[in-house]
Amino acid sequence: PANYAWRLRRLLNYDITASVPAETSSKKQKKSSKSAKKSSFISMEWYAAYCTVVQAPPPTNLVQNIPVSPPLYTYGPQPTVGVLESPVSPPMLYASVLQPAAGNAVDAQPQPIPTPIDIQPQPALTPVNTKNPINVQPQSNPTPTAVACNFLCVSGFHCESGECVSDTTSQGDSQGISPAPTLEDYVAQIQSEVKTLIENDPALAPKFLRMAFHDCVGGCDGCIDLANSFSNGLLIPIQALDPVVSKYANAKNISRADVWAIAAMTSADLSQKGSSRVDFTFSWIGRRNCEDTNVQCFNANNEAVPCTATQGPHRVLPNASLLTSDLLQYFRNEFGFSASQVVALMGVHAMGKAHRVFSGYDGANGWVKNPGLSNAYYQDLVGGTNGVSDSLETKVMSTDWQHVLVDNSDIPGMPNRWQWEQNGLMMLDVDMAIVRDYQGHFDSASGQALCSHLPSSSTTPACPFASATIDFVAKYKNDEIQWLIDFKEVFSAMLVHGYDASATCDGLCVLP
Repeated sequence: PANYAWRLRRLLNYDITASVPAETSSKKQKKSSKSAKKSSFISMEWYAAYCTVVQAPPPTNLVQNIPVSPPLYTYGPQPTVGVLESPVSPPMLYASVLQPAAGNAVDAQPQPIPTPIDIQPQPALTPVNTKNPINVQPQSNPTPTAVACNFLCVSGFHCESGECVSDTTSQGDSQGISPAPTLEDYVAQIQSEVKTLIENDPALAPKFLRMAFHDCVGGCDGCIDLANSFSNGLLIPIQALDPVVSKYANAKNISRADVWAIAAMTSADLSQKGSSRVDFTFSWIGRRNCEDTNVQCFNANNEAVPCTATQGPHRVLPNASLLTSDLLQYFRNEFGFSASQVVALMGVHAMGKAHRVFSGYDGANGWVKNPGLSNAYYQDLVGGTNGVSDSLETKVMSTDWQHVLVDNSDIPGMPNRWQWEQNGLMMLDVDMAIVRDYQGHFDSASGQALCSHLPSSSTTPACPFASATIDFVAKYKNDEIQWLIDFKEVFSAMLVHGYDASATCDGLCVLP
């Protein structure tokens, strides 16, 4: 009852802690019967619902401030306690608790409310806003419009007397309640709020993309095991999105996992560089959070743990030192991606930077000179300007990269790392694996490469080229729009990993 009363009080903008008279004079009741027709029927009907829930007789009509005639619905005696605390997440309320009084409404007498065990569900009523309450009939199939705006109204709507009302519609508009926000409205509003977050802190964009990948390994479920050192630093984007999740989660079946996916797709769209652009349309909604899947979560030690956003099920993430065959096998087993899709997805590293405190890799300047969603990632990995048609010798002759040891002795618990560097930029072993195959050319104990990126006059042999992937790198180096198209396709597939998105989707669709 406290939850229901609170919501109805919010709807009526009425302070239920105010004292109310236990009864009204017959003279006032007579005046009320005559004047009630001038009042707002929606206020009367919802107020009757309020009286039913808190068991208090109505003192006056809330709109005209006149005494109320005999009620349309039964109610009980006034409660002895008067302060109801508003809950954090009150349920949606429909007028399903109302009991019509017997006989004609004019002659109806207050009826004692039955004990809870005797209460039977009644058909739900939808209040109707009209200037002529005489001809109003109860409506079926109630919508939560009037209640929902106590929490939010999407862009173009504002909360007015408990209703989400179009900014172009006045309170007295005879059209009545404005249309409830659609699923598309909510997604657009989330995208707008994510855009604001990124505008205020551009470093969030690559973090949202990385967070989405870690979330979708094993299935996109809005949960990341932050105890896994590979996920260090992801608490930042999770907390940045917490207010958005709290505001929109459960609205139109939107989950935390959906909000994270929307944030990732929005980040990709906003981060495109140059004149080559594609539309990163968000198409699928309906992901399930790990705590809602009825599946127990386990940590890396196979111990049962609570399923939460930051303590989700432990997932095996790809190591930054994977060789070519291991890299392709991981993505084939996990996502079903082909070699070309893996190469396209790897290009997202052009967005990011690496910080020793989180990963042990020293990439404060990032992978490319001007971080953003572009094909710059491929520019220094292969030579030539004609893409696939260039000779192998030309492709292999790229910018030279040196394998360098990063000393992390000043960071407790952080091991030293090997990375590739040139002109202040960095690449991981897994990045270089799409152009060089280090199989048999790595010291497994130290992690050092035993070959050079380019042929040299020294006794160190040149690393073999990665025949399965190097042509795709050359292709994307010389065709940015094609890379963007292919990246969008594989990134979109990643964001529905664990769900059936095989159906044709035109616009925004709900995952089965």
